[in-house]
Amino acid sequence: MKSKLDEFEQRLPNADVVILSDYGKGGLTHIPRMIELAPRHRIRCWSIPKGEDFVEVSRAPRC
Repeated sequence: MKSKLDEFEQRLPNADVVILSDYGKGGLTHIPRMIELAPRHRIRCWSIPKGEDFVEVSRAPRC
């Protein structure tokens, strides 16, 4: 998953918006870090959790 976070950081400067949705598969293990990075590049960010577990999103910084 670290390689996906690295790829996210590389692509971020070219983005206009970031929408994060895990679909309950556990693919966004770095979601708090991803949410933290977006505003540093002046990019709006939304996270869309699936299911009932909002713990990771609730701990993440606000976009």
